[in-house]
Amino acid sequence: MVRIKQPYILRVVLLITFMMLVLATYRFTVEALDLGVLFKSLRWTAAAGVGFGGSVLALALLMVSWTSWDTKITGWPNQVAQTLARLKEFNLVLFILVIASYSFLMIGPVGIYFQNMQLRLPLFWLATLTGAFLLRAFTIATDDQAKTWGSTGWLGATAAAWVLGGIGYKIATFIPSVSTYPFSLGWSEASRYYYASLFFSKQIYGVVVAPSTLHPSRYLLQAVPFIIPGLPLWVHRLWQVLLWVGVTYVTVYLLARRFGHPEGWTWIGRLAFISWGFLFLFQGPVYYHLLICALIVLWGYDSHHFWKSLSVVLLASAWAGISRINWYPVPGMLAACLYFLEKGIEGPEIAKGEPGQFIPWRHWGQYLLPTVIWVALGTMTAFASQAVYILLSGAKVEALTSSFSSDLLWYRLWPNPTFPLGIVPAILLVSLPTFVISVQGLRRLHWIRQLGLMTILLILFVGGVVVSTKIGGGSNLHNLDAFLVLLMVVGSYVLFERVRPELHMERTGAMKRVSGPVLALALLVPVIFAIDSGSPQVLPEREKVQEVLTALSAMTAETVRQGGEVLFISQRHLLTFGMLPDVPLVGNYEKVFLMEMAMADNTAYLTNFYKDLREQHFAMIVSDREREIFKGSDEMFGEENDVWVNRVTQPLLAYYQEAELFRQFGIEILMPKR
Repeated sequence: MVRIKQPYILRVVLLITFMMLVLATYRFTVEALDLGVLFKSLRWTAAAGVGFGGSVLALALLMVSWTSWDTKITGWPNQVAQTLARLKEFNLVLFILVIASYSFLMIGPVGIYFQNMQLRLPLFWLATLTGAFLLRAFTIATDDQAKTWGSTGWLGATAAAWVLGGIGYKIATFIPSVSTYPFSLGWSEASRYYYASLFFSKQIYGVVVAPSTLHPSRYLLQAVPFIIPGLPLWVHRLWQVLLWVGVTYVTVYLLARRFGHPEGWTWIGRLAFISWGFLFLFQGPVYYHLLICALIVLWGYDSHHFWKSLSVVLLASAWAGISRINWYPVPGMLAACLYFLEKGIEGPEIAKGEPGQFIPWRHWGQYLLPTVIWVALGTMTAFASQAVYILLSGAKVEALTSSFSSDLLWYRLWPNPTFPLGIVPAILLVSLPTFVISVQGLRRLHWIRQLGLMTILLILFVGGVVVSTKIGGGSNLHNLDAFLVLLMVVGSYVLFERVRPELHMERTGAMKRVSGPVLALALLVPVIFAIDSGSPQVLPEREKVQEVLTALSAMTAETVRQGGEVLFISQRHLLTFGMLPDVPLVGNYEKVFLMEMAMADNTAYLTNFYKDLREQHFAMIVSDREREIFKGSDEMFGEENDVWVNRVTQPLLAYYQEAELFRQFGIEILMPKR
């Protein structure tokens, strides 16, 4: 890597700091003026003053750095770090406190004032600079800085503080979701616990209800806490957080483990890389139940043992078969990628030739045969796994083809109300730096290996883009999850020089071939995505919550006492966790599954639903607030809203009417029309 002199690093840092402080001060002043508190509130005025003063100071230091006095300021960062080094390991404690303070500011009670990136990003930058001093001081104290950061100590410390701060904040954003609030925290949040409970339906509800065919592997993982009966809702929410964080961390850790111990890579460097990979995957996000497929392959794949690798691929493919259909070939594809990265094309014809040399069909056929077997047998295993799951669980098959019959909304590829960035611009922003790094590092490989890797990435990219346009998706990049996983693997192998060269080539330093701006973007983007997430959780007062829960309990108990059935389209988890005791479960027509069937226009399923409504089969229905308002593509999830209104709300309100509306909670009680 090119040596960067400290004065230049300091000037760049001062310039960025000046720009960030100006941006934050401007945005803060605008908000204060809008609220009418500038010069009226001491806190708001003082904060604006600090921002203005900091901007002036940063500009003054930047100007001085270009004068003959530059030596007076270029040495002070080292002096400060040397002083902080006396704190030794306590510097790490202070670093954690800095990130925790930033997180509390963003997602705590005052976080409502920090929802704009023009405030979030500058404040995070200041936290990063503080963290850089603390990490640099720690390495000095442990006499480890030379091999950790090399000649670019401050640059490395800042980069590490950036990604470590990013993962710290991202993990903190999960804290509000571990809540005792009894109702759903989001549109489908609590529905997930209900579907997980169906693996224990006999014990919980007294009746056998077949598990869902939608994402059964996710619900299998979420079902683990149900092994211990009676655990409250907040424990299940905590378990889901542990799944998000734990599975993602372990996946990237297993990838890092494959690299061994690159020269100069200490535990801080390893942790920084794992943090980057963690945040890279959350740009999708890549769901934890899907990451299990990658986790298994990264754990057990061995390029020197075909049969061992095949068994690992089959195991991961069996899990993929109960996960998502577009992941069926992914374990085999990941194994193929690792094969192309770790195994060169061997033989005398290649050893004496050039990367682009033609080789006989027999040789490249032998080389590619393992990859073909892994992908083919893995995909077939996934389909077999799905069939076995349906047979053993008795799950209904209505949803198996829903992905193929749902509408495709191609306009969502570009900026739109549902996803302001748009699928194509967002995935290019997220993946292009890592892709460029990959191309730079792979260009000297034999063309067959290059073609294999690029073909796999292209298939997953195109497939993910197409699936992202399906109605019900397109608000983030989660349908490009497989592409993101494999791109992270390829880019990481290149970056850490773990791509095996051909026999006629020598291994060369990949880092030397990666341009600074590309590497900087690869570090910047995942963290920016992270700090753009998370917000304060504003919930109703406990007294009001208990009042609504008591009212629901009374209404459902009275309906059951009179011999009527109560259908919970939403909030069904209230039965799961015993918050509405003695209410029998009606297994059909839960919101998430009903929405999937509505978007797929599943005639058979919807016909049964309409028949039950027409016959007023249910004495009471608990639902989200039903409103006959069509939105169209000009509003977020407009088409999804319109499908629900057309295929659910209108038929529902034709035979049922509102009996009670808990407006603040978005819960509506419907009774049959008379």
